[in-house]
Order: sequence, then C-alpha cells, then structure tokens
Amino acid sequence: MKALERRKLQQEFFANQKQSAAGGLKPTVRRKLQKRQFEIQSLLGIGKKAVEAVSRLADLIAGKFNSNKPVAFMELVEGILNKGEAQLDEIKAPVINYYNEKLAG
Repeated sequence: MKALERRKLQQEFFANQKQSAAGGLKPTVRRKLQKRQFEIQSLLGIGKKAVEAVSRLADLIAGKFNSNKPVAFMELVEGILNKGEAQLDEIKAPVINYYNEKLAG
C-alpha cells in the first residue's frame, strides 16, 4: 500500500472516530461506521496498539504537542520514529511548524 493511500485511510479512520464519539447517531449508522473502522484496521494491518501509534502521529500532525517544551517534543518525535510509527517525511511538517511557532523568533 502506498503512503498516500495509507494516509487517506488513516484520515478516514480518525474522521469516523470523531463522528462516532460526537454521538447522536442512529444505531444503524453507528454500526456501519464500526464495520468500516474494522475494515480500515484490517487494511492497515493494525490492532489496538497500532491504533494508538497512529493516533500519536495524528495528534503530532494536528499540532496537539506544540505546547510541549522543546526537549519533550523532540523525545516524542524520536519515540515515534524509533518505534516505526511514522516515516521521516510524515513528521517533517509538524516539526517545522513547531520550530516556527516556538523557536524561530
């Protein structure tokens, strides 16, 4: 699976997760979302731990760790890379954004 296809599936996974967590869904719609989530998980070859890893990457991309101090941020990035949760190209933009926000000034 190409990186772009994988990323699109990850984005769909998290969009479905947000929609499901928001509540107010009819049971049939919620069940369809659950089935699609299981499909995506199998396509990505992920289990619960891998979902947590993907969510760490998604949180990094979303900028949720931008409030961390530089050392803590770099340890997080290093951990993501060392565990193989992401490729270097996937985390370049969040690291550059963090740098521009926190250190370039």
